[in-house]
Amino acid sequence: MLQSAKEFVLDTVFPKFCAGCRGEGTWLCEKCLAEIVFVQSPTCPNCQKLTPKGQFCSRCRSKSNLTGIISACHWREGPLRGLVHMYKYEGIRELADILAAFLIWQLKKNPIGKNTVVMAVPLHWKRQNVRGFNQAQLLAANVATYFNLDLLENALVRTKWTRPQVELKGQQRKTNVRGVFACRNSKKIINNKNILLVDDVATTAATLQEAAKVLRAAGARQVWGVVLAKG
Repeated sequence: MLQSAKEFVLDTVFPKFCAGCRGEGTWLCEKCLAEIVFVQSPTCPNCQKLTPKGQFCSRCRSKSNLTGIISACHWREGPLRGLVHMYKYEGIRELADILAAFLIWQLKKNPIGKNTVVMAVPLHWKRQNVRGFNQAQLLAANVATYFNLDLLENALVRTKWTRPQVELKGQQRKTNVRGVFACRNSKKIINNKNILLVDDVATTAATLQEAAKVLRAAGARQVWGVVLAKG
């Protein structure tokens, strides 16, 4: 099939360069894809003990609002970091399809079960206006479509403008996101649901934990973080 005029012009004016080796023609070449290390043996996000799907182990569970964190890849220097940076900060939205495929691969290995819905960690409206899109929302939409699950949009909102988490460390991250989320007119659709809460990368998981706290208070049965990698 002939390439559309729009695609031809965009590829000519804005050529694609591999996130890993910078070779022209694709966002991720086969060689660099082979360098991405996928998670084969999920572990407790806190103590790293082997656990099913990446759930928190019995010892760490009481300290967590999340049921677990399903992580697709290991966060190492290389192509994955390049892809995430290009997607999130350079606004290359078509990378959502590639990155979502990583999440889908891991979720196929670790199905959550019935009564499951998908949602994204929301951005504050000011940051979304600046960035132009919510990177987690596009990933969540891909996941929901693939598994034929409901995508809950606007069920969880970010009510406060905060500093970017990437600028902070440790306890600062927890303090920064404290009380920033709220559920609005959504308790009926959240009640007793297993929620796949999608984000790009979990460094300390402070954002996921704070969002999960609000969702559990609204009646969610389980809340699983779903991320490309844990930092």
